[in-house]
Amino acid sequence: MNELQHQPHQPHTQEDIFGLMEKTANASIGFLKDLITVKGIALVSPLFINKIKSEDIIIWMQRNFGIHAAFSDMDYAEAGADIADDQANIVQNADIIVKLEPLTLKEAHLLRPKQLIVSSLDINTLSREYFQILKEKNITAFALDYIEDMDGNSILNNIFYREETPAAITTSLSLFIQPLLLAIAMTNSIRASIQTNPALFQSLYTFNGDITRKEIAQKLDMPWRDFTSLFWNLN
Repeated sequence: MNELQHQPHQPHTQEDIFGLMEKTANASIGFLKDLITVKGIALVSPLFINKIKSEDIIIWMQRNFGIHAAFSDMDYAEAGADIADDQANIVQNADIIVKLEPLTLKEAHLLRPKQLIVSSLDINTLSREYFQILKEKNITAFALDYIEDMDGNSILNNIFYREETPAAITTSLSLFIQPLLLAIAMTNSIRASIQTNPALFQSLYTFNGDITRKEIAQKLDMPWRDFTSLFWNLN
C-alpha cells in the first residue's frame, strides 16, 4: 500500500484562485433525480425554484424529478425551470450539478471539466474510481451531509429526524440548500463563495480535483491537500 501523502497546497496563480469558476449573471444549476425516493419528499420544491429564478439563475430539472412528492414537471416549468430528459442533458447544460443522493459513477463519468457538484457523500461507499474521475476533470465538490450545526450534528440528518411530515422535510431541505447554492452561483470564484457562506468550507471535499478531507484520503489511500489558508487569507 502506498504511503498516504498530505500535500500542502501549492502556490496558486491569481487565475487559479479567482478564475476557477468565473460565473456570469446567468449561472446555471442542474438538479438530478434521485434513484431511491421517499414518498412526499423532494430536495427542492417549485416554490424554491421560483425564488432562485428571481436571481437570474438558469435552472434545469431532470424529468420526473419531483413526481414522488406530487410535484409535476409542469409545476417546476411554471416556476421557471427548464426540463431535461436525462442526466446527460442536465450535465451538458448546467454549471452546478445538484443531487440529494451521492452521484453514481455513471453520473460522474458524464461530468464536464471544472463543473461543481453539490450532493450527499456516503463515506462508507467511497471508491477510488469516483475520486479519480473528479481529479481527472478538476471537479470541485461539496457534501451536504458534512455541514454541521453548533453541536457537531449533520444538519441534513437532523432535517430527516426532526421534521414530522414529508412536506415539512421538503420545506426544510429547500431552506437548507438555498443559501448554499446562491453563494456558489452568485459569486465569481469558489474562494468568494466560501467566504460568503462558510458552511461550504465544511462541506468541501474536492477542490479542482484534489481531495481536501484527510479522512477520505486515509480511507482510500490517496493524497490530499489542505486549502484552509487559500480560502481564508484575505490579503
